Amino acid sequence: MKRFLLFSALLLTACHASRPHFTVGVSQCSDDAWRQKMNNEMQTEALLYDNLELEIRSAGGDSERQIADIRHFIEQGVDLLIVAPNEAIPVTPVVEEAYARGIPVIVVDRKILSDHYTAYIGADNYRIGKIIGEYVASQLGGRGEVIELTGLSGSTPAIDRHQGFVNALKNHPGIRVLCSEDAHWLRSDAEVRADSLYRIYPEVDLVVTENGMACKDQLTVNEDGTKSVHDPDRIDYLKRHFAAAKRAIDEGVPLTGYFVWSLLDNFEWYFGYAKRFGITYVDYATQERIPKDSFMWYRDFLASRKG
Repeated sequence: MKRFLLFSALLLTACHASRPHFTVGVSQCSDDAWRQKMNNEMQTEALLYDNLELEIRSAGGDSERQIADIRHFIEQGVDLLIVAPNEAIPVTPVVEEAYARGIPVIVVDRKILSDHYTAYIGADNYRIGKIIGEYVASQLGGRGEVIELTGLSGSTPAIDRHQGFVNALKNHPGIRVLCSEDAHWLRSDAEVRADSLYRIYPEVDLVVTENGMACKDQLTVNEDGTKSVHDPDRIDYLKRHFAAAKRAIDEGVPLTGYFVWSLLDNFEWYFGYAKRFGITYVDYATQERIPKDSFMWYRDFLASRKG
């Protein structure tokens, strides 16, 4: 995916054939671990092109700062602008301005409120939300009360997922959404809001939120011919989330389940096959399955909880 993105950038700027040097400006909405990993991989890929300059600016979750970053790139006259919009409403006009000035714009992960951009790379978030709504209805048997913890409310993934979710539930009048709260894509905010909402709505049947860990796992062939995958970051991720789940239970939350995403590596909407979410490694060429270290850790963790 990342090679395709930068290769596309060069194609989009081919009209500047008289210029031997290309400048790509990247405006990130935030500076979390997910974005940092994306930035690192873009920087690594950019090293393959000696005529390419890559400048990345992060808004740190501040839309006004992102607007200033994009204006900086416009003034610099970049050959390509890549934007992950923090919030759609405030950021749309400046993205449209860049596009109107003839700068190719790739919108990544989150959309703006118009089609004034060159390409969009991301998921069908409305469909994701609709699938979640249908799943909730099936789990509750068509009756119950639900709380939704969303991502940043002004971002289009959160907007589209919420809309798909509530539209799916319109077919199930026995399910009532008590409230939807903005958790800003942050575990710390989600914990605070979940705690407060449970105190307000102790009768809630189900809370909808999301999590997952993408890693660039590497398969290792050992001296004895066996294969292994070491993924300490995923193990750390699971430990921290299980600890948070236990705190919730200790504080009286009727948490009855936690879904580890996912059992197998699969095609991911943004990273394609470049990143892996599973605790089981899948060799896509042969379909061989190799349990990762996180699989072994999870197995031992479950065994230790019996009884």
